Amino acid sequence: MSNRKPPVRALKDIGVPTALGSDFSPSTWVLSMQYIMELATYLLGMTP
Repeated sequence: MSNRKPPVRALKDIGVPTALGSDFSPSTWVLSMQYIMELATYLLGMTP
């Protein structure tokens, strides 16, 4: 597992479309898209 964050700001600045999702894998038991959005907001600095 890497502690590096993706370059969200740089990708957004050059117009790369972004999508969030969860594959509900055995190691990541997340079903709530609201929680996925919260993680993107707090950890990656994205806006809802």
